[in-house]
Order: sequence, then structure tokens, then C-alpha cells
Amino acid sequence: MLDTPSGIRDAARLLESRTNEGRSDSFFRELGEILPSIDRRRISLRRLFEAFVHDGRELVQHMQPGYHADGTTALLEAGDAVNTGNFSSIIGQITYSSVMANLDTPDFIGQNLVTTVPATTQEVEVIPGISMVGDVAEDVGEGSEYPVVGVSEEFVTAPRKVKDGFILPITEEAIWEDKTGLLMTRVNAASQSMGITLEREILDTVLGQTTSYSRNGGAAQATYGNTHTNGTFDNLSASTALANYTDIEDALKLFDAITDPNTGDPIMIGGNLDIIVPTALEFTALNIMQATNIQVGDTTSATVPVTVASNPLIKQSRRTFNLHTSAFVKDRTSSATTWFIGNSKGAFEYREVWPIQVFRADRNSDAGFNRDVVTAVKVRRKGAPAIVEPRHMVKCTA
Repeated sequence: MLDTPSGIRDAARLLESRTNEGRSDSFFRELGEILPSIDRRRISLRRLFEAFVHDGRELVQHMQPGYHADGTTALLEAGDAVNTGNFSSIIGQITYSSVMANLDTPDFIGQNLVTTVPATTQEVEVIPGISMVGDVAEDVGEGSEYPVVGVSEEFVTAPRKVKDGFILPITEEAIWEDKTGLLMTRVNAASQSMGITLEREILDTVLGQTTSYSRNGGAAQATYGNTHTNGTFDNLSASTALANYTDIEDALKLFDAITDPNTGDPIMIGGNLDIIVPTALEFTALNIMQATNIQVGDTTSATVPVTVASNPLIKQSRRTFNLHTSAFVKDRTSSATTWFIGNSKGAFEYREVWPIQVFRADRNSDAGFNRDVVTAVKVRRKGAPAIVEPRHMVKCTA
């Protein structure tokens, strides 16, 4: 729609028609739906301005250098209003679509490892919960009272929320020079920077690089370790290099010894498990998870039989394994051999104050007069990752 001159003209006529009908919102809603399929690098700022701003073509002429070389004043004085609202709205839609596309790439895995929930405060937050009640069922005789089940109050502490974002100004120079692709270059650079910040924040929590796990008001402690305070457990498996399916089995055995701190019952991690590895282990993990067969036994021994069997990671049906990897895993842990397994979304949350939001300012702002900014778009988000149940994850080191 917006990546060709004819498409821009058709869109401008459609918006004018919808506006006359009082349905301009439907135009921008539909635009947001189709933008992901448009080659945004081909969008011309100049053509957008000429089509979506009243007298836009004439205004662009007034922006060009040398137009007022004879000393005549501009057609529009400083106090005159230029309605760039539609142009600003379209730039805002393009920016939002591009930011979301840049955050939804294979290079960023963090948001797939946490459960996003609304935060109750932007400051340090207490996340309440109720512990397991344990096996309290017992035989109830005829006419006897049922046992009363009690619960123990639990809570963990989430850190203060972080805000980041950027402002993208579109100046008169950018419009009259008609630098096709300039908008996308700037948006991509800014949104990738914001995405990297978010990715590092989340992975630092998931991979245990921050010391922020606090249970029931206790001191902050490491996410992974052989012991913990306020309900000890061991979720650190040393000398467990990822080489074959038995290493995954050894890591899973650690969960058998992790119990609920109040009831002593085994912790339940569910059947959909995440495996997080650095790039150096990506193909090793794929081979382990996707192998058709395995050999059990000693192929070098004349007396120990060798059995060929189906891959147990595929054959068994009670669990599925999801592989996550990116360059940021080693970037945060500084290790090419450390890996993680468990129910990541059950262990970690992203406490969100604001999701990705886009705000815009049009030509009739201080920046418009002071810096020749025709429109400016601000992108922001605010939140922080939190550790809610580290018993659902195990860290393995070589």
C-alpha cells in the first residue's frame, strides 16, 4: 500500500473517504494489519508528506533550499497551523510495526522464556503466592469430619522496573531530500538497541547473572546453586557437559531431589521444558533431540552387548523439549559450555508496567519551530524480569 506511488495515492484517497464518513480509525487499524507485509524500506517520506498533508506538495517546495533565496517570507508564518496529524499517525504506525518486527527475531529469545504479567507498581514489588498444601488427604470415616487444609503464605520480591525507549524526529530536510529507507534505517537501529537492552535484562535474570532471588523477605541470593536460604534446594549440576541424552537425563534427576519447602513433596515442573544453550552447543543439542536412534552399550567391548533403540527424547510422550539459543547466551554467561533446562516460564516473569508504546508529536510543536521537526515519534516500554520459582530450572556446567 505505502511502498509505491500509486499505493500512497490510493491510501490517501481512502483515508479522506473514511474521514468524511467519520471512520478514520478503521483506516489506521487496517494499515497496522497490513504493514508487516509491506517492504518498509521502500517507503518515501516525501511522497507520504505530499499525499497525507493538506497542500503537502506546495509545502515541500517551501522546504527546499534556495526557495526563499530572494528574501521573501515563507507562505506559512510561525503561528500558522499545519495539520500534519495524518502524516504523523502513519509514521507512528510504521514505527510501531517496525519495532515489533525487530523485536520478534531469532536473535532475541528472552521474551519466549518469561511469562509477561502486569506489574502492580513501578517500584520494588512483592509477588504473593500460596504454597502447595501437600498430601493431606486421609481416610474419612462415615459421619466423621473432613480434615481442614491449611495454607502457608509465600512471597518473592521483584526488582524496580526499568524504562527505556527512543525519540525519532523527522525533519524538513529528511522530507525534501526524499531519502527513501532513511526512516527504516533509523527505526531499525533504535529498536535493535532497545531490543538488546531488553534481551540482556531478561537473560541476566534467566541465566542467573543477577543476584535478585529473594524469598519471604530474605536477602537476595543466586538463582542457581547447590544450597539456598529460606528453603534450600540444589539446581546447579556441575560436570554435566551436554554431549548426549544421558546428560539431559542427569539434569532432570536433579528435579527429583527438589521439593516444596513447606510440604516436602516433589516440585512439579510440567511437561513442556526449555533447553537453553549457547551457539556452540546448538547443533549438539539438535543432534541429541532429533536423532532417530541411539546406541546403548560399549561398542569397543566384545562382551558388553550393544542395543540400538529409539531416541528416548522423542519416544517418550510425557514431555516435550523446546530449544532456545542465541549469541546473547554466551554473551551473558561468558561460557560456551554452560546450559540450562526446566520450565522457564514457570520460573520467571516479566513484570510489565508499559508494553511497547508509540507516541507522536506533529509539526505544531516547539520542536517544529525550533528544530524544523515535522513530526517526532517516541517509543517506550517499562518493566523488569523477576524470579518467581527457581526450583523450576537447573543450570548445568561442563
